[in-house]
Amino acid sequence: MHLLVRSGLFVGVFGASVLAGSPVLAQTADAESAARAAAKQCAKQRDAMEKVACYEAILLPMAEGGDPGPALATLERLAAIDPDVRRDGHMYVHGIGIAAYDPERDPAETFTECSELFHAGCYHGVIQAHFAATGAADSAEVNGLCSRVRARNPDGWTYFQCVHGLGHGLTILNDHDLLKGLAGCDLLTGAWERDSCYGGAFMENVGNATHPHHSALTSNLPRGGAGDDAHAEHGAHAGHGGGGVAAAAPAAPFKAIDRSDPHYPCTIVAEQYLAACYGMQTTVMLYINGNDFAAAARLCDGAPDSVRAICHQSLGRDASGFSEQDHEETLRLCGLDRSADAPWCYVGAVKAITDWSGRPDEGMGFCAAVPAGASRTRCYEGLGEQINIMVATPEGRRSACAAAPADQRDVCLYGARLIGEKPEPLRSIER
Repeated sequence: MHLLVRSGLFVGVFGASVLAGSPVLAQTADAESAARAAAKQCAKQRDAMEKVACYEAILLPMAEGGDPGPALATLERLAAIDPDVRRDGHMYVHGIGIAAYDPERDPAETFTECSELFHAGCYHGVIQAHFAATGAADSAEVNGLCSRVRARNPDGWTYFQCVHGLGHGLTILNDHDLLKGLAGCDLLTGAWERDSCYGGAFMENVGNATHPHHSALTSNLPRGGAGDDAHAEHGAHAGHGGGGVAAAAPAAPFKAIDRSDPHYPCTIVAEQYLAACYGMQTTVMLYINGNDFAAAARLCDGAPDSVRAICHQSLGRDASGFSEQDHEETLRLCGLDRSADAPWCYVGAVKAITDWSGRPDEGMGFCAAVPAGASRTRCYEGLGEQINIMVATPEGRRSACAAAPADQRDVCLYGARLIGEKPEPLRSIER
């Protein structure tokens, strides 16, 4: 089992936009026949990795030249046919983003043609491929790339995916040395941007350690603009000016995880990185302990006070991914968390469920089934926070929260930043 992919990965408190208007959906008719043909062809492969390779051989060429749309549309339909594809969806979209990168195109243009499908992995792949190809990144490029993305698509969710993807790309650029990847994130001028980038760096660190196929996919990217003189020249000069972070010289590999210390690498990073680190750390804990969720919850209780709730929220994200978004099983896994911070497990779960589906109603259904009390209230607050990112207009956010039960509606609205005063259900559980 691929724990990283099944964990749903980590997108912090940020989520996915609704699927309506996605370039993926516009191509559904053609994608249906392509997906059925692919499923028929690759069903002959008995070995799991041979099956992955079969699907990638079909999907990745569709994205070459800078347009990931046909590949994403086919993948979406394929996931409805083959449960294995749905489970490993983030890995496939990551590869599609990498394949779509074209050094002759502004990566911001290719980036905005991706979609939110399967935790937005296409976005991450484009950014990773860009930095791997340039071979270096200075402050101007690190800040400028996502500024160009925002100019093309001003919504906050897409901008988050860009700065989050920077964390992936900068870590790959430095041969998966996490600390150097984080230092690259520090080139970003905004605090929110830096925090979002840190999350991508920690996600890449975990993926490199726990998901061999994903690791091979990113480590085999071309470096320094190989095969393209103009792009190579850009890579050669990118490290000048503004405190550049050039590709690291070969050195001893960075130790991504430590089986003897389930809190590593959080134990070696500076305070400014702790929240992002613990936002991924239960994936490490579960990888080490054989997916023992109760034990991971107890380990979270040993996290520093400032990030303990974040650790439990990370566990909820992993519960959703491990159960493949099955609500009943996700509830059971979060129920294994018996600590005082257990309500945060449901927060992580509902954000991941909503992020994966791109639909607030999925989150509403999950929260309705959460045990009454603090856990359910936190769930609706977390859902509101996700809606705040997913839905562009105040009217749309208000409409989405209207589906919450009357006693939790203001909690959802508060999470969605539509009311300023903390409602009574939240005040009561914080007394």
